[in-house]
Amino acid sequence: MISFNQNAVSLLCILVGFVYSQRNLDDVCIVQSTGLQGVCKLIKDCPSAQKKLQQHHLPQICGFHRFDPIICCPSVATRKPGEISKKSM
Repeated sequence: MISFNQNAVSLLCILVGFVYSQRNLDDVCIVQSTGLQGVCKLIKDCPSAQKKLQQHHLPQICGFHRFDPIICCPSVATRKPGEISKKSM
């Protein structure tokens, strides 16, 4: 399990979060660093955001749920039924 000080993360996200418009849990968002679609999730529910924090990079803030930061979590790419993977070609 990834361990980080949630109080420090929450405070830092509060300070940075005022720059971004408020979005709610499960809202669609665009990850600014990649331009790809994401979903607003609690930071504890987004492993890629936790990894970014360990590397001293702040995740993109969607808003807050009480005092917990909601971040733009990159969507996991999935194929549609019948779609062929580029790897299998």
